[in-house]
Amino acid sequence: MKLVHSLWSQPLLDSAPMERQTKAVTMLWCYASSVAFAKYHKQPIRLYADGQAVELLSFLPYDDVLPLRVPAGIPSSFWAAGKFSAYAQMRPGDVHIDGDVFLQTACVMHLLEHATKNYDLLVQCVENDGNCNVGAYDAVVDLLNIHGVTYDGKKFPKFTQAYNTGLISFGDMGLRDKYVNLYFDAMEQIKSKPELITDLKEASSAPDIVLEQQSLCGLADGYAVYSLLGAGELSYNYSCAVGYQHLLGEAKTSLLYKTIQQLYEIDPEIFALTTDAVNNLLLQNH
Repeated sequence: MKLVHSLWSQPLLDSAPMERQTKAVTMLWCYASSVAFAKYHKQPIRLYADGQAVELLSFLPYDDVLPLRVPAGIPSSFWAAGKFSAYAQMRPGDVHIDGDVFLQTACVMHLLEHATKNYDLLVQCVENDGNCNVGAYDAVVDLLNIHGVTYDGKKFPKFTQAYNTGLISFGDMGLRDKYVNLYFDAMEQIKSKPELITDLKEASSAPDIVLEQQSLCGLADGYAVYSLLGAGELSYNYSCAVGYQHLLGEAKTSLLYKTIQQLYEIDPEIFALTTDAVNNLLLQNH
């Protein structure tokens, strides 16, 4: 098993100037903490990144750094395009984790080892009306359908459930290939519809929740799927029990100081390297 990070820099670079620095600083601390937990468990971790992302994370002790090539013309509001470009290069047994995912215990590492050896697909959890905003999914579905975007030749259905992909691994590489190909096929359709891109940017939810999470749930029907944290509301409590932390949305900012403190406690050396990287970033943008 090898852990995988990916970073496509374009969504960060396209942020409003006043937001970009805050996002970059938060990202550095999160990625550093995520790497530190991997090292704490003596777990190899690989980074897929474009040139600017490699420069941003160059201070971290990844075992491998490989190029990430996102197809041209994809709107940066589709931030998961970077992840899909990494998925396309992943190897059997690789586990992709978001940069704000912290694998805190030996327990969670044991569960990942078990799942990667015995299942076609590993995901963070099942999302339903107990642990997600159903309206956010359906708002994106409505826009995609209004503008005639299809997935596997069909219209997007209303939400029933989805797979949270804060963590994902593919035991069946045929499923992986179909998933990646269908995402980029949908992106080709979306790229040709500027009105849809505008409408999606103005929506209150990220469009990739449908293309990455809801669509995977339907696509994986009939495969052996392992949900690390179970489903619905119980996934919150179970994440604490097994030692899995995923900082979603505003939590990255509100819990930043706890993330920094946690990093110092588990790896003072990476903490010091991250402090230098953050200070250099702030000086460059002064």
